[in-house]
Amino acid sequence: MRGIAVILLLLIPYSNNFITYTFHDLGIPTISIESMGSEIVTANFSSPYIGKALVNITLVWSGEGLSVWVSIEINDDNKFISLKEVPEIVSMETKLRKNNSFKLAINVIGIGRFTLFNNSTLTIIPIQEHSGVEVNSSSPLFYVTISSIVVPVVIRILQIVKSREGIIIVEDKE
Repeated sequence: MRGIAVILLLLIPYSNNFITYTFHDLGIPTISIESMGSEIVTANFSSPYIGKALVNITLVWSGEGLSVWVSIEINDDNKFISLKEVPEIVSMETKLRKNNSFKLAINVIGIGRFTLFNNSTLTIIPIQEHSGVEVNSSSPLFYVTISSIVVPVVIRILQIVKSREGIIIVEDKE
C-alpha cells in the first residue's frame, strides 16, 4: 500500500514546496486508548497554500494485537482506514483553505493499549492546476493521441473493404 502512495507522488504534478505539521505542532498530544475504547481529536491549522493538495498523513502508533479503525477528516474530505503497518501512511486529496479543520476518530477493538504518538505528521503537497503539459495542436502529444484513435478505425475500415472485395455475388437469370 505504501508503494502505491509513492507512485502517486511521482505521477501527480506538484511543486517542491512541501508543508509538514507534526501532531504536536497542531496541538494534538500523544493519544493513549485502553481496550475497546474510542477517542475523537480535532485541531485547526492555517495553510500558506490555498487550493488542491495531496495530504500524506503518517500515523506513528503502537498497539500490537489490536484492531484499530481510524476516520480522518480534513475540511470536508474523509478517509476511513484500518491500521496495519507501523507507521501507517494515508494519502488523500483535499482542497485547502486559509483556515482548515482536522479531525481524527479512533476506535480500538481488542484487549490492550493503543498509542498514537504526537510525532505523527501531515505533509501537504500542493497540486498545481496546470502541470505544464499542454496539449495543443502543435504538441507531439496531440498527434500521438489523435493517431491512437484514428489509426485503429482506419485499419478496421480497410479490413472490412478488403473482405468484401473477395465476395462474388451471382445473380440467377430467369
